[in-house]
Amino acid sequence: PDAAIRVACPSAGDAAMSARAFDGADGLERCSFCGLSSAPGAGKNPAGVVMRVFGKAPEPPEVVLVVRPRNSVGDPVIEDVMTVAEAAEGVGATVILLNPDLSQRVTLGIHQKDKWASFVRSFENLYHFSNFFNLERPSCRQIERGVFRFTPARGWEALHAIPLLTSANGDLRRYGRDPASAPPMPFLLAAAAADRPSRDLLSKQMDHGKKLAKVLRGV
Repeated sequence: PDAAIRVACPSAGDAAMSARAFDGADGLERCSFCGLSSAPGAGKNPAGVVMRVFGKAPEPPEVVLVVRPRNSVGDPVIEDVMTVAEAAEGVGATVILLNPDLSQRVTLGIHQKDKWASFVRSFENLYHFSNFFNLERPSCRQIERGVFRFTPARGWEALHAIPLLTSANGDLRRYGRDPASAPPMPFLLAAAAADRPSRDLLSKQMDHGKKLAKVLRGV
């Protein structure tokens, strides 16, 4: 749709690189880029966030796409995202989070913990996809273990890869190669749930999937 889109990247540098990469792209004539947060260690400045995302936009945004917002120790990015959501509500803009990780990385008081959790729950999941992988030593090559995904029709699913005869098939670097030279591995459904599982539970489910995968490979 022909909408004014403001893309809030993790930093001003990411925004500049994205603007160059998508310069002249069809359908993005009304798309502009900015950094979401201040420099690390600069402290939170809600007025600065609103100015970067809304005040400096070439036109009032109808959609704000927040790219890869991730909390880290000492930098609770969720507070900047909450500032954006509040400002967007005031101008009738829609907020979309792309690949967010707003999990708590520090010990919080119960009131702040509930506030953050309630904010995260206020968003509706549309799609999620992430890889599970192990690092092969000493090469540090990423070997595919499985995938974790969400779709509205099927909910949250953990799928474990069934290893083939060569480790090359599990090398994530196969993406972008000739598909015939390294075809994707088959997967089995290790777990499914309506609500997103915790990291610990997901790890246990993938361990169970690993056992099933070994059995199927031997069949």
